[in-house]
Amino acid sequence: MPNIPDYDHDLYSDDAILDPYPHYAAMRALGPVVHLPRHGLYALSRYADVKRALLNHTHFISGEGVAGFEWPEAFRVPTTLSTDEPTHSRFRTIIGAPLQPPQLERLTAEIETAADDLIARLVSRESFDGIAELAHVLPVSIVSTLVGLPERGRQRMLDWAAASFDLLGVGNARAAAAAERIGEMMHYVQTECRPDTVAPGGWAAQIWQAVEEGRITPAEAGVLHIDILAPALDTTIFAIGHLLHRLAGAPDQWARLKQDRALIPDAIDEAVRLESPIRAFARVTQGDQNVDGITVPAGARVLMMYASANRDDRRWDDPDRYWIERPGLSGHLGFGQGRHTCAGMHLAKLEMRSLMKAILARVDTIEVDAPRYRLNNVLRGFESLPTRFHAAA
Repeated sequence: MPNIPDYDHDLYSDDAILDPYPHYAAMRALGPVVHLPRHGLYALSRYADVKRALLNHTHFISGEGVAGFEWPEAFRVPTTLSTDEPTHSRFRTIIGAPLQPPQLERLTAEIETAADDLIARLVSRESFDGIAELAHVLPVSIVSTLVGLPERGRQRMLDWAAASFDLLGVGNARAAAAAERIGEMMHYVQTECRPDTVAPGGWAAQIWQAVEEGRITPAEAGVLHIDILAPALDTTIFAIGHLLHRLAGAPDQWARLKQDRALIPDAIDEAVRLESPIRAFARVTQGDQNVDGITVPAGARVLMMYASANRDDRRWDDPDRYWIERPGLSGHLGFGQGRHTCAGMHLAKLEMRSLMKAILARVDTIEVDAPRYRLNNVLRGFESLPTRFHAAA
């Protein structure tokens, strides 16, 4: 049986976070499975292997945590992200109910109006920060209202979300620094999120309704507030930033999009493929697993490297190019795959479509300066993106 090659680099160092793609290419070249000795992890970096493992939820499980290390006992709570069947589907049915397209349809007009108002204001500006003043606005204003958590939680959503993703990497200094903030978040959901404190009709209220119906316990309700609090914002904010950046840097693709606005969904998916906001989550093997002739041992913690898979030239022609009419684009792994596909995907796409409709209607050209990246163990995105809109005639 072939040996598993080592890749002796720290994928969670500042340098690797800022410039990850040479690492991913080197890992794909080494073989279908690589061992990361610095972290005691294995990794799948090729598209076909990552997709196959994500769909094999009984042998690559989430229930022992999806971080790259085993969390301290105090943080091991069964969220939707870190559970297997049947608990996962029971939880997902509850938190996913308001995020399905029929339910989101009722929000479309409101979100599109908010997006158009935002872009109208920004077009009149000489320049602005494409993250703080554009990408943040819809997710923060819309999602924080829909969630319906008590005020302190809405104010801390972004900070707690960033900490959550840092803790989903490996046990480095960033994760250690995040732990205190995660403790604050867990204390908040356990003590301040109650049926009498959440907004009527909001997503949090629907969790407590599920308790009344006997579908979850009160303790599980407290945990599920983490699912609507932590991951709801950053991934969408970063995807919007990547979309702006890529369209500004590809005038031919921007021109094609101006010609055919039916390509808006493809422009969004291609930005998510090319700059996957979530780099990787882990799974744990149940029994020895064969990956393209390589045996991954039982109980191994294995990174599913979405961002690498989405640039695998075995799957994609010219994978480093932003190409909105790319064949097979719907198969990208930027939102995950299988039962753990991103529950908020449809809302994220609705927000991004609404922004793109407004931008295309009001903007002739987009210009950006060099972005400043945020350093996070799991997320890839910008801290700031100097942007200019030139108004359409």
